[in-house]
Amino acid sequence: MKNMLQKSTGLMVLSLIILFSISCEGPEGPTGPQGERGEAGAQGPPGPAAETTFAIFNFQTQQEGWFLDGEEGEEGFSVVYPASVPLINAEVTANGAVLAFAELFSGNGLGFWTPLPFSLNTGEDFSSHIGYFYSQHSTSNSNNFLLFTYDTDNLLPVFAGAEFRVRVVILYGEAGSRMNFDELKGISYEELEKILEAL
Repeated sequence: MKNMLQKSTGLMVLSLIILFSISCEGPEGPTGPQGERGEAGAQGPPGPAAETTFAIFNFQTQQEGWFLDGEEGEEGFSVVYPASVPLINAEVTANGAVLAFAELFSGNGLGFWTPLPFSLNTGEDFSSHIGYFYSQHSTSNSNNFLLFTYDTDNLLPVFAGAEFRVRVVILYGEAGSRMNFDELKGISYEELEKILEAL
């Protein structure tokens, strides 16, 4: 009998434990009030330096800075404007990209920024073009950015001797970069600003 009483007591205790463990669930009450704010922790170590993804270099063309390239009237005649852009280095020429924009026609109140190269149909039988070349800057190659302009009639180009602002955007890249810089060439300055903001 004593053995049976011990078994009954054990079963009853086990039943109560099971009953309490499953019967404790009910509707959740409201969230309590927020506790007091704790003390600020110690300042962590400084993080790694941010990687620069782009740089902007501005310059103004001057009338006396333009040079003839070839003979007027001959095939391939153009006018060039050399400029020094030290930010274009070996890293940029190997893995990055260089975009350029010009503020044209600002003297007559129509100033607008346009990506280069830019073409303008200026006459019935000719058009005007302006573009650029670039290379790595060095002490032996300090004028590493070259604006060029030509008209299709091989006469003095419309943009020759013009004074306007130029904005050079240097995009730094690395091998295997997530950005395809070739896709960025020829986009507007506003579109480029949106891309740069997302970086």
